[in-house]
Amino acid sequence: MMLEQIFNQINIQNFIVSILTSGIVTLLFQSFVKGGINNYFNKKMVKFKDDIAQLSEERKLDFDRRIHDFSLYSTKRHELYPELFKQVYRTSKSILNLEGMSHLSRTFIRSKSEIIPYYESIHFQFDEDLRNEITLILEMWNSNVDECLEQISSIVKKNLCSKISLELKEANEFFEQNILFFSDTAVNKLELLMPALSLLFMQKSGESSGIRLDEEKVQNDIDSLEELLKSELSKGDYSK
Repeated sequence: MMLEQIFNQINIQNFIVSILTSGIVTLLFQSFVKGGINNYFNKKMVKFKDDIAQLSEERKLDFDRRIHDFSLYSTKRHELYPELFKQVYRTSKSILNLEGMSHLSRTFIRSKSEIIPYYESIHFQFDEDLRNEITLILEMWNSNVDECLEQISSIVKKNLCSKISLELKEANEFFEQNILFFSDTAVNKLELLMPALSLLFMQKSGESSGIRLDEEKVQNDIDSLEELLKSELSKGDYSK
């Protein structure tokens, strides 16, 4: 009986030890698994953060490059627009004032000594050859005033036409050489305005083009271009 009790007690102890051992093993296993999973995800998280940081840096560099490129583009446009409009405005003014700048009349010219000062007063630029040519024509003043005034008007107009032709050429070349920096809207306006100025010049200079342009319409187009360029320079070009 005593032996049976001893065996029973030993079995109970073994059972308890077995349970405790199994529990410890289970806890150790769970801890190991949990630690492995945590380590796996920690590594993944670190890599993910590194990838995000690298991506952010690449996007920042790309953004910085875009800002730099835009700054250069915007700066160039701010240089070109004023020069473009200056050339268009100067050329249009020369064309519209062609007749008034060149024509002489008895209504405001009373003596031959007034001719050169008159042209200088309206800021007409003489070269030496033209001044000498006018001096020669003035020799007929006493014999035929009207013919004298007409001939001088004619050669001055011819001189002005040569200057305007050069201005038109320079304005067109400037537009064509820098067209990449102009907005589509500005380009569309200029592609209509530049030929119109050439046709108006032909009309004013007496050359037959077969087309009659409305001077007021051309001037309105120039005013519209001015407003457009001012607007674009004030707000920039923030392309999406």
